[in-house]
Amino acid sequence: MKIGYIRVSTVKQATQGTSLETQEEALKAAGCERLYIDRGKSGASVDRPELTRMRSSLREGDEVVVSKLDRFGRNLRDTLALIDEFTQAGVGFSSLAEGIKTDNSPTGKLMLNVFASFAEFERDRIAERTAEGIEKAKQAGKKFGRPEADHTEQIQKLSEIEFKYPRMTVSEKAKQLDVSVATYHRIRRAREALALTP
Repeated sequence: MKIGYIRVSTVKQATQGTSLETQEEALKAAGCERLYIDRGKSGASVDRPELTRMRSSLREGDEVVVSKLDRFGRNLRDTLALIDEFTQAGVGFSSLAEGIKTDNSPTGKLMLNVFASFAEFERDRIAERTAEGIEKAKQAGKKFGRPEADHTEQIQKLSEIEFKYPRMTVSEKAKQLDVSVATYHRIRRAREALALTP
């Protein structure tokens, strides 16, 4: 039996885009009788429940078909490990876009390694370009992450509490400020930073 596997990276792609439809059409045209679809999952994600379900349902003589190799996985080692698992179980693997069809011939194995390598290379290049973009934005003054909270009023209140009750414990001070102990420590660090500012 031919079994199709589909992965769409985002929920939006899965419900509104053409990516899901395109993959479904290609796999049905290739003769797939059953489809497994992981929605909102990246190729690098280990949490792909439909892939897990598909793997447990495979029987000797089945063939797993994907529309493109990067829909199956973007990590070379994991992709090859899965295909090796299929091979050991007597299950075939095909990727339509690249024309890959695993068998025991040297040509089939060579093609698989080459195309999986290119898929991983492209993923690494995307990550590299993203990191370069973030670095340029930082150099231009753009800030990333959660914005710093304004603790001005809490700093003033903390100073008053510490002046009036010098022996009060940290948890008691946090309770007086109506914050968690972790936030209390952030307020103290913010006060120290202000004290060091010229």
